[in-house]
Amino acid sequence: MTGMILHSDSDLNLEKAVRCIITKINYLESSHRTEIHLKELKSSSETTCTLEGSWSGLVLREKDTISIEAKRDSQCGWLVNDLYGFVVLEPDTLISSTALVGSLFCMRRAILASMFRGLDPQSEIMVIGSLVHEILQEVLDRKVRSEDEITKIANDIISTKNFIFSMYSSKITMEHVKKQLDLFVPRIKKFISTYIPPIG
Repeated sequence: MTGMILHSDSDLNLEKAVRCIITKINYLESSHRTEIHLKELKSSSETTCTLEGSWSGLVLREKDTISIEAKRDSQCGWLVNDLYGFVVLEPDTLISSTALVGSLFCMRRAILASMFRGLDPQSEIMVIGSLVHEILQEVLDRKVRSEDEITKIANDIISTKNFIFSMYSSKITMEHVKKQLDLFVPRIKKFISTYIPPIG
C-alpha cells in the first residue's frame, strides 16, 4: 500500500551511533517522511529507519554511507526527528572547523578549499581559481549579465589590496592575471546566459 511504513525485525540496534550503508530510500510524501533501508557495515544486519521533521529533507542516495542514531518508536520503528537522533552523511569526510566557519560566508569556497587543501594557497592555481570564484559570486549577487559589467567587476577585484598581496605572494604579474581574465570573463558571461534566467 502506498505510504505504508514497513518495519524490520532485524536485531540492528540504532540506539547508539551505527555506521551503515543506505540500500533503499522511500519518500513518503503524504506523511512528509523519508524511510531509509540500512545495512550495518560491520555485521551486515539490516533495518529501516524513518526520518521526519527537518531530517526528511536530507538529500540522500542509495549506497551513501552514514552514521545514524535513532530512537525506537511504537508506530514506525526506528525514528530520527527534530527531538531525537541524527544522521551524519559520509562520516569519513572530515572538514576542519576553519572551513566550517568559512562556509557561513561562502559554502562553495570553504568546501573547495577543504578538498584541495594539499595545494599551496599561494599557488597560481589557487589564486586564479579564488579570483574567478569571487568574480562569479559578485556577478551573481549584483545580477550582472553583460560582458562589460563582468569585466568592470573583475577589474575592481584585482585592484583590491588583498588580491594584489596574493598576486605578488604567488609571484604572478598583473599582466598574466589580465590574460587569464580575458579567458574567463567570456566563460562567466556564457555561464550566466545559459544557466541564469533574466529577471523580469
